[in-house]
Amino acid sequence: VLQLDRELSRMEQKLRFPKRSMVLFGMSPSIQAQAIDLKLSLNGRVIAEHRLDQAALNSLRQGGQFPVWENNLNLGQHQFVIDVIDRSPQNTRPAIQQRINVRKRQARQVIGVQWVEPNRVNPAQFRWVEWPDYD
Repeated sequence: VLQLDRELSRMEQKLRFPKRSMVLFGMSPSIQAQAIDLKLSLNGRVIAEHRLDQAALNSLRQGGQFPVWENNLNLGQHQFVIDVIDRSPQNTRPAIQQRINVRKRQARQVIGVQWVEPNRVNPAQFRWVEWPDYD
């Protein structure tokens, strides 16, 4: 019965979201922030805004992922922009913004964004990963 229920749920998701895309947010354990504002834009339009508190950030530091946005997204070229503002009382760093161009080639896709500390090898503040055709 549980297997049948799971299959029915998966079929319903595929029917309701045939071009489903999802953006997940994570962060490195070394990031020291107590509260952040997270904003995601798609093709120049803000599609998600979230405020994450200390408990949520602790979970992310331990490998958790926060679902920022999920919806149908057409195939083709798209630009995502992520903004992170550290709202911690002791914060001195400015807001961080990064753009990524994504070419969606398959109907279903997951995009992972991880906030990381920049270094000499990777000077970027974010690491982007794509998982096409998930189920």
